[in-house]
Amino acid sequence: MDLRACGIISMGHICCDHCSREIKYGEKYAYVSDWSKDTDRSDKASRYCAECSVALGYMHWVRDTKTGRVFARLKGGEIVNGYENVKQQARQSSN
Repeated sequence: MDLRACGIISMGHICCDHCSREIKYGEKYAYVSDWSKDTDRSDKASRYCAECSVALGYMHWVRDTKTGRVFARLKGGEIVNGYENVKQQARQSSN
C-alpha cells in the first residue's frame, strides 16, 4: 500500500484500521491506498490514527518550535490546498 494523504476528521467518525480506536472530531489520521488499484473508491483505503501511523512508519512526530506543540506529520509530506499529501511513491517491500 502507498501513502496517499492525511486528513482531519471534520464530521462523523471512523475507526483506525490498525487498533480499532475511534478517530474523533479534529484528530489527524493517515489515509493509505493501493496505487495499483482504483483509488477513487474510498472503501478500499485504510485509515490509521496518528499513533498507529507513526508506529507503522507513515508519519513522524514533529515539534512546533514556536508553540512547543507536538503533532504528527506525514513522512515526505507537503501541504497542498490545506491538505498534507505525499507524492506517489512505492513503499519497498521487505522481500
